[in-house]
Amino acid sequence: MLVDYNDYLLGDLIEFGFPIGYTAESDFICSLHDEAVWLLLNYLDDFAGAEKSEDANVVFDLLGRLLDSCGLEESVEKASSPSTVMTFLGVKFDTSELTISVTTERVEEILLLVKTWLNLLVATVKQLQSLLGKLHFVSNCVRPGRLFVSRLLTWLRSLPDDKCDHIIPLYIRKDLFWWYHFLKSYNGVSMMALEDWSQPDEILETDATLSGCGGWFLEKREFFHVQFPSFLMDLNLHINQFELIALMICVKVWSVHFVNRKILVRCDNQSTVLVLNSGCTRDAYMQCCLREILFYAAKYNFEIKAVHFPGVENRTADILSRWHSDSRFEDLFYELPVVRLEPGTFLIVSDSIAKYVKLENADVYAFRGASIGEITYQLNKNKGSIYEGYKCLVIHCGTNDIHILSIDQFKSAYCNLISTAKLLFPSMVIALSGILPRPVDFEETGQKIKDVNMALLNLCLSYEVEFIHSYRYFFEMWKAKGGAICV
Repeated sequence: MLVDYNDYLLGDLIEFGFPIGYTAESDFICSLHDEAVWLLLNYLDDFAGAEKSEDANVVFDLLGRLLDSCGLEESVEKASSPSTVMTFLGVKFDTSELTISVTTERVEEILLLVKTWLNLLVATVKQLQSLLGKLHFVSNCVRPGRLFVSRLLTWLRSLPDDKCDHIIPLYIRKDLFWWYHFLKSYNGVSMMALEDWSQPDEILETDATLSGCGGWFLEKREFFHVQFPSFLMDLNLHINQFELIALMICVKVWSVHFVNRKILVRCDNQSTVLVLNSGCTRDAYMQCCLREILFYAAKYNFEIKAVHFPGVENRTADILSRWHSDSRFEDLFYELPVVRLEPGTFLIVSDSIAKYVKLENADVYAFRGASIGEITYQLNKNKGSIYEGYKCLVIHCGTNDIHILSIDQFKSAYCNLISTAKLLFPSMVIALSGILPRPVDFEETGQKIKDVNMALLNLCLSYEVEFIHSYRYFFEMWKAKGGAICV
């Protein structure tokens, strides 16, 4: 009801107000919000708005006049004039830093409450309502946590409104352990989610079979394929569960690249799409996978959803998921147009350390634990596919052979590697990178690594290929940082 406090009826002032706790108050406030929804966010009788800097003061005054014209008295001491920093409902918004945050004291308070709940077997409705209030508060900053708040609300609605103790379900206890594990490392600050959702085919594709799975990270042109281990096969899981496992692996491998983003994943399994998007499933194993996915989403502050598309269109991930079953799938993968994209200037082929190299206009192919012989094998195997079209080939062999080969054996292996590279890629500039020192056992291996690098330098001069003095730069950096670099 709109009231003008300057109107008098029969000579008396009649005030229409709402007693504290009056149930119709929320309906009235919401109706007022509907009239001003274009510039306001409201929670009951709390209002907040966002506006361009040049218009903010005008809009703030307009809001004050609107409330006054409605006969509503504004709490002047609580009013916050336009600023880049504002606290609303206990959450601090900073539009300069693009952060939303809660205090560390509140995080510690909620962490202690969750820890207390983990030691409970039963709880009352009142205790659950108190927990919900706390977790709902922090989920304003931790968006993936909203799923678990929703599940707590569902449990609350199923309980009778009494003072009895109710057994805490196992899935609720596991959700609370998720909160406990996350809050221990949470500093209370999250970035604002301003980025639009990605296109479905822009970042990730996953697929699984009953014996293996694969994933394709389009942005980085990285992929994985794996055959499920025997302990997993012994569980006799359903294909829906395997599909969610595939997505979980993708998230764990590449989540560091998803910071502050909104990721849409392409998936050909309807159940996986439904579980990820809704958070609802009665399958305990899929719940475990979902918790793991959302933990990384909370840790790296990203959101993830899935879109379904027909399996016949999921060719890249489908081939990766079958890679282990037949060698022909490896050849099919490297023949895919999406894999054979226009290459960059530099091609780096190396053991696993090269994946940490940040070099503009370069593609990196890193093979974990690869020896000199294995890198030579990789060059031979892919000579007609992904290694074509580059201007420069950089080869780095790590210390995987350092305890196995003698200096003469190193020279022989490098001769074979250089000869192979020159034969396969005659139009490329070829460069070999020196072996890096190993701080972990430098006293034992340091001199041998120097000898190997000297032998490699002489071979490069002999074969007329380039040599990169990686050792020198790495060691100087290591000394400058007090021996802080560890490989």
